[in-house]
Amino acid sequence: SIYTRGIVMNIYANEKFPSYEKKHVKNYKKVEKALTEIDLNHNWSWYDEVYFRWKNDLNKLAIYFRGYEITGREMFEKADILACALKKKGIRKGDEILACMANCPEAIYLLLAVSKCGAIVNFWSSKFDRHFIKEIIEGSNSRILFATSDEWNNIKELPICENIETKIIVPLDAVLKKRDVWHNEEKLKEVDNICDKTIATFSDFINCTEKNKQIKFDKCTLDDPFTITYTSGSTKIGFPKAIIHKNRAYISIARFHDPDLSRMPAMRNMRGLAHIPLHSNTNIASAISDTLCQKCTVACEPIYEADFFAKSLAI
Repeated sequence: SIYTRGIVMNIYANEKFPSYEKKHVKNYKKVEKALTEIDLNHNWSWYDEVYFRWKNDLNKLAIYFRGYEITGREMFEKADILACALKKKGIRKGDEILACMANCPEAIYLLLAVSKCGAIVNFWSSKFDRHFIKEIIEGSNSRILFATSDEWNNIKELPICENIETKIIVPLDAVLKKRDVWHNEEKLKEVDNICDKTIATFSDFINCTEKNKQIKFDKCTLDDPFTITYTSGSTKIGFPKAIIHKNRAYISIARFHDPDLSRMPAMRNMRGLAHIPLHSNTNIASAISDTLCQKCTVACEPIYEADFFAKSLAI
């Protein structure tokens, strides 16, 4: 399929499984069995895969955000409410949702909610070339944008943003200005003086919705597209290539990181630092998906700066 400036790479588009040769794979029968088992018993959304792994340990810590601890139960409750809000907004399977976000708990809720709806989340950056951002927004035909306040402040003056019907802003001002541990009693600063009726805060967007068990979500499969991320490769600066990733990509990678296949020790009660920009699939696959699928904690860090890296580890 054609997307914006080039061809979108469709992972495993023409193959049931990734190709491999027996001479290059140790215990290839074990690999083949695992891939077959994924198709037979895990032919569902990324949301379903994460929930399948967490359903008996929902009181464990799933997200850590500068002192604020979120259990698996709380994470899924927020994601479920957000999924219901998206359905009420008219989001259906295959619809694209724009996201320009730093690493924060709301980004994980969005990933889970979009996956549950069978929609596609398109993560991009305010640092992309302005003309490329225009192409992304125009090419998506999306009616809704999720943005953290730091990213929104960089793009809100762009005329193309006026065409988006609904903008959901996650205010990170308090975190980004103080740059210290964010304790439980602190509240994220809400967006001030909202005059644009197309803008709402994340909390306002989900607070008007309740988790509704009567809402039916479309069945998703391994081969349904889930995310669009961007890789620079050898492309022109500011115009990275868009890549579509299916549910299969994240679920397969997660399965092959399980101890019985990876031969690595189990990741027990560890934290994975998520601070690489969200438009990079490395962040979603390694820092978020793999960490959650091992029932470990994702430590979200919105600031991505070389001179701040050591402090982000300490936090």
